[in-house]
Amino acid sequence: MSNDFNRILYSIPNDENVKNIIQLGVNEAKQNDSCSVQKKDSLGQLAFDAHLYSINKGINKIPVPEKVHLAKRYIERTLLDDCNLERFAKTISWHPSYLLTKFKQFVGYTPLQYLWLLRAEKGLYLLNYTVLSVSEIAYECKFHNPEHFTNHLVRHYRCTPTELRADWEYRDVKKYLKKLDKARIYY
Repeated sequence: MSNDFNRILYSIPNDENVKNIIQLGVNEAKQNDSCSVQKKDSLGQLAFDAHLYSINKGINKIPVPEKVHLAKRYIERTLLDDCNLERFAKTISWHPSYLLTKFKQFVGYTPLQYLWLLRAEKGLYLLNYTVLSVSEIAYECKFHNPEHFTNHLVRHYRCTPTELRADWEYRDVKKYLKKLDKARIYY
């Protein structure tokens, strides 16, 4: 029995939660020979679900290529410049379609979606810490018009600029961004 457990345990990627669930099932089976089939099946399903969850959460992901980090930093540095996928790709010596694929794979957004997200976050900061009008902030953050800015804020934060500015609870941007991380809609 112990040999089978070790064989199973080491064939699973290194995820402590999955290993703990399997260990719980083995201990339960050792302590109680009359352990029901339903209980064993439930623990097996739980281990499988935990393993799938760990994969989806990125615990077992391959490392992010350095060029993806470079592209991300380039976008962050040139946040308020005109955006162009070809220019992003040229700075890191990748083909635009390859950059698009790899960036989406590792960041979760395309480069342009990431750029608009950063601009929306900058707009959120300006809403909270300046007295600029929504229109001024929209143009300052390089949105096409105030409606474009509002659409991005509603998409990412589920609130209009006026609602965000009026609510005193959201004055601490870092605290607010942490709260909204779960609510963010991914394209």
